[in-house]
Amino acid sequence: VRAVVDASHPYAAAASANAQAACAAAGVPYLRYERPAAPLPAYGKLHRASDAAAAARVAAGLGRVIFLTTGSRTLAVFKNEPLLAGRRLIARVLPEPGVVAVCRRLGFSPRDIVAMQGPFSRELNIALFREHAAEAVVTKNSGHIGGADSKFAAAAELGLPLVVIDRPAIAYSRVAKDFEAVAGFVREVLA
Repeated sequence: VRAVVDASHPYAAAASANAQAACAAAGVPYLRYERPAAPLPAYGKLHRASDAAAAARVAAGLGRVIFLTTGSRTLAVFKNEPLLAGRRLIARVLPEPGVVAVCRRLGFSPRDIVAMQGPFSRELNIALFREHAAEAVVTKNSGHIGGADSKFAAAAELGLPLVVIDRPAIAYSRVAKDFEAVAGFVREVLA
């Protein structure tokens, strides 16, 4: 291995930390490709949270039906938050048997599991939020590629409170924001 380009999900902090540590130990050049975040809307019902635990606490005060688009890895945080006891949580997750099994083990009923592959259009987000009678939406800012902008727009159009979990603060040794910079890094390493 002559170089590593870390293009993992913006919230995969452990994966990036492991990749950086392995590269440092092996003396291999490391580059983080960080897909751009979607601009946060100027929306009066937007709430920012530092992590899933903070988002769960904020969401508890925003409605009785909370639509989670945060991925399966954070669902336990929401299910275990005492302030959310008695709230209906809807989990939108990948349609993989293991992910659905995790949802079931956590106590999500089948009617509260939306197993679909995204990203989703604004129109589909609106339909799903309406169908499940969502009173608040919790999401991550995975950028345009991850469909964050269409979730933001759908929540705003419906007037729903929106909780956005901030990206983890990671000190990357070297970062690229576009594919031209990634290609330049690869050319530089391979020269």
